[in-house]
Amino acid sequence: PQMTNTIMAISHDVDDVATWKVSYDEHNTVREEAGMRELDVLSDMENPNNIMVVLNTKDHESAVAFASNPDLKEAMEKAGVSGEPQISYWDIVYNTDAEEITEQFRVLITHDVEDYEAWRPHFDNDASAREEAGLLTLGVVRDRDNPNSISIMFAFDNREKAEAYIGAADIGQKLWQWRVIMPSPAGLYSLKPSLFQLAQ
Repeated sequence: PQMTNTIMAISHDVDDVATWKVSYDEHNTVREEAGMRELDVLSDMENPNNIMVVLNTKDHESAVAFASNPDLKEAMEKAGVSGEPQISYWDIVYNTDAEEITEQFRVLITHDVEDYEAWRPHFDNDASAREEAGLLTLGVVRDRDNPNSISIMFAFDNREKAEAYIGAADIGQKLWQWRVIMPSPAGLYSLKPSLFQLAQ
């Protein structure tokens, strides 16, 4: 299916990953009928029971309708989701054209900027540093409710190099130059194969 420009990301804790995976798979037909296409299913590397599901959606309205459907709440309860899920709606401004993505891990960085149009050239000019760190930029998205809230998803294989880039001594100066006003800690995630082997 052709990629649309709208994304819904759902993050939540689960009691047991294997139990959650069974219920998640059972709910696949409902997601497809609602126009959802799975992009990534991720597990927090520091807290493996924290799961993030990233879905490409038919449009924003259908995503909101899907999220507010009582069937979704019921499915989450059955799957052992604990606490209130965090749901984000994103508009894609950049998506990789890589035909094959082999990297098994993800970095998600979210921050608020003063002005997206002023921020973007700085981000683009930093491409060589990200490449040296072994980071492949998968996508850049803007929050539907706050367009100056930017999230960037990277793929990587070498955790040490990725963490060195994120924690570099000059990162504070770099973010100041980019006019980032509210940086958030980067999230490190493992991709579906390592997550789902728990349930095989």
